[in-house]
Amino acid sequence: MNILSDLDYWGMLEPFSSEVCFTLENGAQLDVIAVFDNMKDIYDSGIKVASTTPKLTCRSSDVEDVTNKCSVYIDDVKYRIRVVQPSSYGITDMELFK
Repeated sequence: MNILSDLDYWGMLEPFSSEVCFTLENGAQLDVIAVFDNMKDIYDSGIKVASTTPKLTCRSSDVEDVTNKCSVYIDDVKYRIRVVQPSSYGITDMELFK
């Protein structure tokens, strides 16, 4: 069985990534590279999807201080974080809302 390392997994996602800016609970700013998936764009195209919630995927080590009380700016749009979902392979997914 071939298991991907967190570096291998992130390497597959990195071409789709961009810089985003978190505002942490203490007011500090945190810039990280992340993959934004605006599921609404897919839903509006007529394709049926399980969820239309925007999602953000980051390296877990980059977002250790991010909680659901933080916000994130993506392309000058402010999102709040509904849930932070760390994985066992070094990647964290976040459900977002405006």
